[in-house]
Amino acid sequence: MGALGELEVARLLDQLGPEWFAMHAVPVGSAGSDLDHIVIGPGGVFTINSKFHEGGNVWVASRRLLVNGQRTDHLRNAEFEARRAAKLLTQAARKPVDVTPVIAIVAARRLTIRERPERVVGT
Repeated sequence: MGALGELEVARLLDQLGPEWFAMHAVPVGSAGSDLDHIVIGPGGVFTINSKFHEGGNVWVASRRLLVNGQRTDHLRNAEFEARRAAKLLTQAARKPVDVTPVIAIVAARRLTIRERPERVVGT
């Protein structure tokens, strides 16, 4: 099911203008991990973690994201992925590269944002 969300987000990202570069399912590490999407453009560098929650109720606060009342690790994982990408890109570029974590919620029935997350951007 998660792949459906990744495909939908990839489709939308591929419609960005020519000044944007999007990569999908970017392998990292040696254990088969990947980043759903990395986007580079005039606004910066972003890792985008796609989350498919068809018909779900998603509730967001500064440090918590719930799906149907259940706590998730979505915010923590998005932050981790951005830090990991920043480290790898900084090593490759030989200068600091800031990466902004983003969570893209797909197919939710309701999205309630009580507070914006402290370090993660949501779409």
